[in-house]
Amino acid sequence: MACLGMTILCAAAVWWSQRRIYPPASSPESMTLIKQLYTACNTQSTALLEKTLLRMQTALQRGELTAMEHNSMELIANRAKAGEWESATRAMLKYAQDQRRD
Repeated sequence: MACLGMTILCAAAVWWSQRRIYPPASSPESMTLIKQLYTACNTQSTALLEKTLLRMQTALQRGELTAMEHNSMELIANRAKAGEWESATRAMLKYAQDQRRD
């Protein structure tokens, strides 16, 4: 009985980790921004982070980035700005993984 419970728990954990939580990229510019923000977080580059935030705003204004994409990326960028670089890097990795089309 305990073995069955553990199997169900493990299956649920795998399913949950594969669930998409971030919006799909709406344009090639969106994909570029995902990569750029990941790099900024992974290298802990404040300069690249600021450059990416400006580029995100421009892309939003041009319609190359949806409001949902912008808000999702901005929340992650705010983690990095607060010094939570590792958390932001993990979130951007998940964002990139969510772009896979299974």
